[in-house]
Amino acid sequence: MKSPSNQEERPYEYRRESALVEDFIGHLAVTSPWGSVKVMIEFFYARGRTDVVALGDGGELIAFEAKLSRWRDALHQAYRNRCFAHRTYVVLPQAAAETAVQHEAEFRRRGVGLVVVSSQGVREALDAEWSAPWQEWLSQIAASKILGETDVA
Repeated sequence: MKSPSNQEERPYEYRRESALVEDFIGHLAVTSPWGSVKVMIEFFYARGRTDVVALGDGGELIAFEAKLSRWRDALHQAYRNRCFAHRTYVVLPQAAAETAVQHEAEFRRRGVGLVVVSSQGVREALDAEWSAPWQEWLSQIAASKILGETDVA
């Protein structure tokens, strides 16, 4: 009897983080747990680089850190993004999310949510705590960049 291939065992896994981010953004364009959002890839600021930042209709900034498997690294980065975002999430493929969700207390302690990307779309596995950005000026820069305003630092 022939054993199933890796692809059959895990039909919707990724080889590169960029492919995960691309799928995530594609799903957001169709349906989003956060409503209609405008998206920017790779927001650079003094503390690092955020994979995806979304701006909601009401002006809410949502930061997303995507990883293929290293959810703890993503959790640390996502927490750091609270300096400019109202909500922040770790984005993982299904298999990695199954492990990460077992550590819900770590996510809750930091106010960070968890998003799962699969063939069915995007699902919010753990909601993120809303909070005012720690550095409002940085939040304004991120929002301006998403909106394509040219007079931003």
